This record gives sequence, structure tokens and C-alpha cells, in this order.
Amino acid sequence: MKKYVLLFILVFILGIMPVKAADDGYDENPIIFTNDFERPDCYNNKTCVIICQYKTNYKSGNNEYSAIANIFYDTAHKNFLLSWNQPYIYSNDATGKAERFEKYGNWQEILDSKGVYDFGEYKSMNIDNFKCPSNIIIDTYENWAFPSYYSSGNQVCVSSEIETCQSVDDDGVVFGKGSKFISTTNNYNFAYSFISRQAEAILNELETNYLNNIQSGELTSEELNNIITEVMTNNYQKFFNGNAVPQFFFSHPANNRIADELHQRLKAFVKDETQKIEDSVDNGEMEREEADTLIDNFNNFMDTVEDTLPHVFGEFFSGIADDWTDDFIVTNRCDSYLGNPEESGSPAYYLQFVFNIMKYASIVMLFVFTISEYVKAIVSNNQDAIKKATIKSIKRLIIAVIIFFLPILIKFLLTILGAYDPGTCNIN
Repeated sequence: MKKYVLLFILVFILGIMPVKAADDGYDENPIIFTNDFERPDCYNNKTCVIICQYKTNYKSGNNEYSAIANIFYDTAHKNFLLSWNQPYIYSNDATGKAERFEKYGNWQEILDSKGVYDFGEYKSMNIDNFKCPSNIIIDTYENWAFPSYYSSGNQVCVSSEIETCQSVDDDGVVFGKGSKFISTTNNYNFAYSFISRQAEAILNELETNYLNNIQSGELTSEELNNIITEVMTNNYQKFFNGNAVPQFFFSHPANNRIADELHQRLKAFVKDETQKIEDSVDNGEMEREEADTLIDNFNNFMDTVEDTLPHVFGEFFSGIADDWTDDFIVTNRCDSYLGNPEESGSPAYYLQFVFNIMKYASIVMLFVFTISEYVKAIVSNNQDAIKKATIKSIKRLIIAVIIFFLPILIKFLLTILGAYDPGTCNIN
């Protein structure tokens, strides 16, 4: 029995341990959900990420609220999901649970769906060139019979101009106007909320972990290239939960501004550090000769930046990005070894099935063997046999408890040690 327990532990550890990416301190998307029901299954399962979010702000009585529309990218099926909730929380039924609507497929299919008003500007977008629409407005039609309640909210308008949505004249639909409508907000855009933050993340990495190398003049162009590439790689991995990155992320024009923004931030950084050095000299905290050496090293660092930036991002997006759009990133998580335990046919799926059998079979076997042992002892009316049956039952109970809770315990320990991310390897 000990051999089987040890084998189980070994198989479980090998099955769930991923390769852990470096922690660059990058936060999750700053997305607001007003209700749990707004989260689609793919978001909860970490197979889709929000790339655009819009708010339709409205009033009900003396209160102001926001109805949320989200565009998700489904990494598992390489498709899009448009999801939005009704404007008024009591519009669906007496329980107060508002309804959420979903349109799934490629972007053209979503725009052709019933309930989605589109005016043609975005029909040509696909997985290669997608960009967040300028406006998505949720219908705030007010029911004439019950003016404090909304009877609609199951339709949205997609347009580059708010005025276009306001001009819709269909019965029972009101976009961007009316007594209840306040305003609309483009709340989140992957290009400006994620891509544009890459320069900030790179600068933070240099300030935090490489300031001494810059001060001593030891940071080379090759090292700077590697730092930029590693930070960008880690950030994209985190954003997509380790799944393959779509082409539209790499081809978006916002990427062209990262190098310029980083260059400006690094110039400001060097200027601030130089001023600190001059202040130290003025305060008598540093000799002039030492200060001049440090200032020269910072100036040399900027020369390195000038030499590195023109090509590092081009190589990053044209080289590694081609691999990422296939399955490069997925090799950094446990799915590369076993697949997804929620997808039928993958090794992880069958491994999860075996684990489940082992857990519940141990309970069944415990009862079967214990009852059988006691029946034999009682029938034979042998006190020694009853004692032996009790001892064996206790041992079986301990083993059954270990088998049942061992996966949970191992998962807990590996999570604490930082060797396991429950968001990526869901084998339990």
C-alpha cells in the first residue's frame, strides 16, 4: 500500500507542476463587474480575457447606475464574445436578478446577430486586425406603462459615432438619449490600458533590479534587449493566462508607440537620477569626481538605449510573436504537458478521471472491507478477530482519508511554495 501511495504522490506532482514565469508585478486588468452573473464561464475558467469594456450610465429614480458591455477574446476557440447586462436590476423578475445577453463567434457574426445594431464601420475586423469599437451603447428604453422600470436592455448599438446610435428610430429602442440616459463611457481598451503600460513595466524593472548595473556602467545593449523582451513576454503571458496570443494584439498600432514612450520615460529617469547626484554633491554627500563618473555612466546608458530601442521591439513582434500566435506561450504552463482537464480527450482529462475514481473508490472499499471483516469476526464469535478487524478498519480509514485529501493537500502546499498556479492547472 505504501508503494501505491508514493506512486500517487509522484504522479500527482508531475501532473500539476507548471513552469513558473518570473513575477514582474503586473496587475490584472482593472475591470469592474457590478454583479457576479456578468462573468461568463470562459472568464471564470480563464480561457477568455476582457479586451474592451463600455459603460452606459443611466438613472433610476434618484440613483445613478451603470450597465456594462464587455468584449472578450476566447483564447480556447480563437473567437470573440460580446456580453452585456440589462440597465435596470429589477427588469427581469421579482428576484431582482438582471439578465445578461451574449453573442459569440467571429466579429462579423456578432455584428450580424439579432439585438446588435451595427452600422458597418467594424464589419471588416477579424482576429488579425481587431480594435475596440469607439462606442457600444446599451438600450435604455423606458416602458410607457411602468415608467420607473425598463422593459428593454437586450439590445446594443455598435458605432464609431454616438449620434449614429441616437438616430436609431426602431420601436422600443433608445440608444444614448431619453430621460433615463446620462452618458456612455469607453471604460477599458486593451490597446491603451495594457499595451501602453509596457513602457511603464520595463522602466519599473530597470529601476528596481538594474539600477546598480546602470550606475556602474555595466548594462550592455544585449542585456537591455533581454530585459525588455523578458518583461514583455511575461506581461503577455499573464494577460492571456498562458494561452496563445492573438495576432491583433501584435499588429495593433499602439505597439508602435511603446518604444517612443519608453525612450521618453528613460530620458526623464536619467534626468532625475542626474539631479539626485548633483544634489548629493551640493549637500557634501558625494565627491565631484565620483559624481562625474556616475553621470557619465547614466549618459552612456542613454547611448545604449538609443542603440537598442530602434530594433528590439521590431524583433520582438516580428520574431517571437509569430510563434506565440501558434502555441509558443502554452509551453509555459502545465497544459503543454497534459492539456486542459476540462477538455475531453486530453491526458489531463483522463488523469482527473483517475484521481476522482481513486478518491471515491477508497471510500467505497473502506466500507466494503470493513463490513466484510466485521461480519466474519461476528459470525465466528472470536474476540481476537473483532479486535483485529477494528485495527485494520482504523488503518484503512487513515489510508482512505489520505488518498481522498492528498491531492488537495499537495495543491495547497505547492501553491504556498509558488510552484503551482490553480488558475492554470485545474487538476484536483
